[in-house]
Amino acid sequence: MREAACACISELGNRVDKDAVRPYVPRLLTALIECFRDESWPVRDASCVASGKFIRCFPEEARGSLEDLYKLFFAHVHDNIGSVRENAAAGLGCVMEAYGEEALAVVMGELPGFLAAVKEQPESSTKNANLQNVTTFGVAAPTPMDLEGGATKVTFPANFTQSRPTTPSDDGHSGHQHGHGHGRGHEHEHEDSSHENQVMYSCGSLAPKLKRKGGCMDHGYARAVEPWEKTDG
Repeated sequence: MREAACACISELGNRVDKDAVRPYVPRLLTALIECFRDESWPVRDASCVASGKFIRCFPEEARGSLEDLYKLFFAHVHDNIGSVRENAAAGLGCVMEAYGEEALAVVMGELPGFLAAVKEQPESSTKNANLQNVTTFGVAAPTPMDLEGGATKVTFPANFTQSRPTTPSDDGHSGHQHGHGHGRGHEHEHEDSSHENQVMYSCGSLAPKLKRKGGCMDHGYARAVEPWEKTDG
């Protein structure tokens, strides 16, 4: 819903008469900035795109928020997620379209440091070194043994259940057959009621909410930035 809201705000700016939207620009921009700081990376990704397009439509009204917006765009240009980096860069492109030489000077002031960062990349990356290849609501769980070798307890939300994957049958259909000559009946269907009627979340919702930490990047879940990611952004 928050992703869709970002897209709707962008559409209001780009497709509705500007004078009709103008009185609501401060509130709409505040909503986009809030989404820029969301715990969920798909929401932040959507805000990168929407914010750039919205600013391009209302450059004068957005000028008062530029300081915060520049910080957010530059932070997201070296985000952990590739599409966020790409869309943050595209958003900055929209900002430069809106403000011309003024914005170009700000971006060019940051660009040399970003481009040179890859030279600091160590041979052995620490990316995801302390994470398992198992995700819960889009977040990888820590490994059972942390980097210092001590035990790490992995806990999941009380309402989280890990459903059994279906297995393909010989004819390419899923393993939940209904006895139509395939030799499989109903004996395994609904054998575990704990998998029924559970709360469902989108892959990026990160529910239950992660703890906020404050600051412009307060979405609460991020690992250290790899130098190559800054250059990539």
